[in-house]
Amino acid sequence: MKSMKRIFSVATWILSTTALLITACSKNDEPQPEAQLTFELSIDDTTSTTISYSITPSSDNLPYYAALYPASELSSERDIAVAATLLTMEAPYMGKQSFTAEELSPSNYYQVLYFGYDAESKSYLTDYIVSEQIRTDQYVISEALSLSVIEGSQTWRNAIVRIDASDQELEYIFDFMPKAEWKENYELYTLAIIAERIRQWEQDVEWGLEHYPELDTWQKYMQCYQLAGNRTINVSEYYNLRWDSEYVMYAFGMNDEGYQTTDVVTTEFATAKPVASENSFEIEINTVISTGVKFTITPTNTDPYFVTIQDKRYVDRFGEGKEESFEDMIWDLTFNKTDQQISSYIFSATQELTNESIGKTIDTLHEYQIVVFGFKDGPTTEVYISEVFQPTEV
Repeated sequence: MKSMKRIFSVATWILSTTALLITACSKNDEPQPEAQLTFELSIDDTTSTTISYSITPSSDNLPYYAALYPASELSSERDIAVAATLLTMEAPYMGKQSFTAEELSPSNYYQVLYFGYDAESKSYLTDYIVSEQIRTDQYVISEALSLSVIEGSQTWRNAIVRIDASDQELEYIFDFMPKAEWKENYELYTLAIIAERIRQWEQDVEWGLEHYPELDTWQKYMQCYQLAGNRTINVSEYYNLRWDSEYVMYAFGMNDEGYQTTDVVTTEFATAKPVASENSFEIEINTVISTGVKFTITPTNTDPYFVTIQDKRYVDRFGEGKEESFEDMIWDLTFNKTDQQISSYIFSATQELTNESIGKTIDTLHEYQIVVFGFKDGPTTEVYISEVFQPTEV
């Protein structure tokens, strides 16, 4: 039994085989059999990605060559001659042989090219013989995935999801999106998410080919996202979640060749809603110098709050009547910070602070505002904004 994984590329061989190709394509040098050799070809088995076949020659002592090709590669006499010429560079077979061609495309057509040829005497023992077209099976989904949210794991910006695979070697793709987006675009036809991901990977190829020439197919980009086997996923490590929001996690099996191996599965979860605070704030700017500002925050209770200093142009992006809300501002100021980083902006009770208190550098070229909002596992009050100030030279 010989296993064959064969996809011939004429371009790869063209420099070293130019003379042979000319010979193969010359009408005067077409196969002219000198001895009688016949074959019996049998197709033993087909799957979505393999074709098994056997060849029985009429003589066990005469050499022959055989290989399976996509039918599109044997569509003309010249294609057949070129493939046959390249094939004779390999060792011949003798006697009955069984073959299995692997890593084929599902629902695609293939043909076996076979012929007798004596390389020593450079004489053909048969004409080129091309089989009838053989179609691989449609890809059958035989694996399974399941998703489940670990109870009690949801926080204001995280959740833990368990992925269970029917096979520890099963490779799959997963991601997250707001529930409203999933319902609008994918809930009624979940296969649309696979088409969308493939479109994105194809776009990656187009945009990245100049810098990453080795990633020249969408399947190669897809493999960068594959996981395998059972996993426990901290969502925040993969996706920036927003407090008090609903999300969908989806997953589907996909092998290295880009074929879907499981159904699309989903699970829903919601992040925790922060407990509202009745806190409110007064912001007083005390002293402004060229490189700093001193200010006082006076809250109405001891609940924790978040303090930052931002360029006025940034603050102007948000608010009523703007494209972005103050909630968008809070998310923008926190989503890319760890809990530890956020803690350096959190205070309680009355505080006299400076820009250095929160690690902020300011200069005389820009106008600034102090932004304050209650914060405990997410925002707990509305946003309060100071008057505008600009550092000046003393």
